Parts: sequence; structure tokens; C-alpha cells
Amino acid sequence: MENITIADVGMFVTFLVALISGIAFLKKNLKDWIQSAVKPDMDSLHETMDKMQTSIDTIREDRLRDKADDARRRILLFNDELLRGVKHSKEHFDNVLLDVNEYTKYCKKHDGDYENAKCVLAIAEIKRCYAVCEAEGKFL
Repeated sequence: MENITIADVGMFVTFLVALISGIAFLKKNLKDWIQSAVKPDMDSLHETMDKMQTSIDTIREDRLRDKADDARRRILLFNDELLRGVKHSKEHFDNVLLDVNEYTKYCKKHDGDYENAKCVLAIAEIKRCYAVCEAEGKFL
């Protein structure tokens, strides 16, 4: 076996320090390089996801507005039938009253950005006729 001198130990320590410094340098530069290469793609991805979320929110709101419009049409049609003397079953009344509840909730939640004075009288008439049919047993 060979004798190890202090010069050998010094060279080995110098080599280790240089190796560790080189690894630290590579690690830092590699991290910076990866971040600079990936960051624009990540920013673009975030922007695309934000646009998609905005589109989804818009579609959701449009769908809710369409449902409110459909409920209003059913309410008005039902009231027109009542005014013409068409009789309805209790189940039909109950179904239209569900539409009334959903329509009313939507109108309250969207007060100011959804026109609501379109079937107030129809709703009142439906509720009045329901009370009469219930009291007098006049459901179909």
C-alpha cells in the first residue's frame, strides 16, 4: 500500500470542493434554464385555463337564464290555459309551482340584470286558482 501524503489529501479536498462547486453551479443553472424554458408555456397554459373558466362560467349563466326563460314561458302558458277555463290536475299545478319557485329564485338572485315584471300577474293568478281548486276540490 502506498503512503498518502498531505499533498494528496489536499489535492483530493480541492477536487471534492471543485466537484461540489460544479454540481452546485449546474444545479442552479439547470434550475434557471428549466424555469426559463417552462415559464412561458406555464403562463400560456394559465391564460388558456382562465379563458376556459370564463367560457364555462358564461355558458353556465346562459344555461341558468335559459332555464328561467323556459320556466317563465311554462308559467305564462299555464296561466293562459287557466284564463280560458282549461282544468288541470293537482300534479300539473304542483309542477308549475315548482317552475314558479325556480323562476322567482333566479329573478331574486339576478335582480337588476334580469327582467322580472313579465309574469307577476300570471304567478298571482296561478296561486289564486290553486287555492280555489284546493279549497273546492276542483282539480282535474
